[in-house]
This record gives sequence, C-alpha cells and structure tokens, in this order.
Amino acid sequence: MALAEQGAVTGEERRTDGDATLVESFARLVERHSQHLSTAIEAERESVACRHGRPCDSEVVMSAERTYRAQVGSQTLELPIVDLNDELSIALLISVDHGVGFSETAGTELAAALAGADVEIVVSVATMGIPLAIETTRALGLDDYVILHKTEKIHLAGGESETVRSITTDKEQRLLFDVARLPSVAGRRVAVVDDVISTGGSITAALRLLRRLGAQPVALGCLVTEGTGWRRALGADADMVHSLGAIPVFGRDASGEMVALGVD
Repeated sequence: MALAEQGAVTGEERRTDGDATLVESFARLVERHSQHLSTAIEAERESVACRHGRPCDSEVVMSAERTYRAQVGSQTLELPIVDLNDELSIALLISVDHGVGFSETAGTELAAALAGADVEIVVSVATMGIPLAIETTRALGLDDYVILHKTEKIHLAGGESETVRSITTDKEQRLLFDVARLPSVAGRRVAVVDDVISTGGSITAALRLLRRLGAQPVALGCLVTEGTGWRRALGADADMVHSLGAIPVFGRDASGEMVALGVD
C-alpha cells in the first residue's frame, strides 16, 4: 500500500515537473519571439530612415500634433509627420498599423489596377509589404506570393541576393531570395508590390534580382508613392507603377516653416 501511494506521488511529481518544463519552454519561446519582434521593428525603423538618407543611428522625432491627411485609394489616413533631420520630414505610413480591413480594401483596389497586366505571381519585400502582398494576391484570384527578405534566416543560406545601397549614407543592405522558390518566379509574369515607393532603391533592387532569376516583371504596385525621386531612380520602369495615392516629403522655407516639396 505504501509503495502504491509512493508510486502515485512520484507520478504526480513527474506530471508537475513536466508541466513546469512545458511552461518554461513556452516562456522561452515567447521571450525569443518578443526579441525577434523587437529586432524586426527596429530594423524597419532603420529601413525608413535609410531610404530617406538619414544616418541610421540618429533619432527620429515624431510629433503627434503634426499630421498629413493622405488618400490611399478609397481610404483616408491621418499620418504622423516625422522629422528626419532639421531640413527634411516625411508623413510616416506604417502599413501594419492600419488593420486587416485597411489592407484588404487596399489589396482589392490595387488588384483592380493591376488586372490588365496578367500577373501570375506577386512579389514583395519584408516586412511592411507583406499584408499588401497577401491581399493583392487574394484579390487577383491567385494563391501564392513570394517575399524578398532583408534579414538572414536559416532557409536563405546559399540563396540569391541583391545589394540595396543608400546613396547618402553608403550603407548596404541585401535583398535575399530563397532559391527553393525559383520555380515560382522564373519565366513568370511578376507584380512587385510594396507599401511605399520613395527613393526607388528597394524596388529597383528587387527588379534587378528578379530579372536575374529569369522573372518577367510586368507591374509595380504600392499604397503610395512619396516625393518625386522614385521616378528618376526607376527610369523606364516608372511606367509600370500603379499607386493608390501620392504623398509629399516636407522641407523648410526661408522662414523655417514646413512646406510640401511636391508629389509625382
């Protein structure tokens, strides 16, 4: 009897130890996910800074009192204005902050704009382009899309890449392509979509990479274009751009007042 009771207690202890181990493992998983998310958010802040030529380790100043009302297709957004430096500011559009409904509507409207291009596959750049890629793919009646990454991941080892260079900071990033996805793009009509086309650096790098892999880019899509520099950067490829809106960049006039520098 004593042995049976002792065995029962030992079994309960084993279950308790097992539960504790499971909880600890889950806690470690949550911690790793949290760290990964924090790293991804910081990387996106760096990407926003670098694509506007701001030194990537300097501070972004956001004022909740200054906003820009942007029209993105049928939807209107109030975007906070961010100072990149003393002379340049932008209206900051972070696509993942605007909800599932926003992305679904934007993807549907962008798909309508791309309908005449006979797109076979949608490609986007991580991370802010992913919601738009998913919804555009869905609205086009497709069931597959490809993401180009900017951070190293285990499945990207030995893959194809293309350098993205910031003209003013001379800091390089790389777009990374998983070679296992090559059949998804080679010889196929591709639409490259992203949240914002600003300097044109990321989208032109994506085009170089995809063409080298044998893809046929037939359309470029975005929520908004920003400023006018993207058209010069894209050259003849600018004619492929389909945008749901356009926002300016902001400078300072002689009196120091903020002024919009134009859209294209």
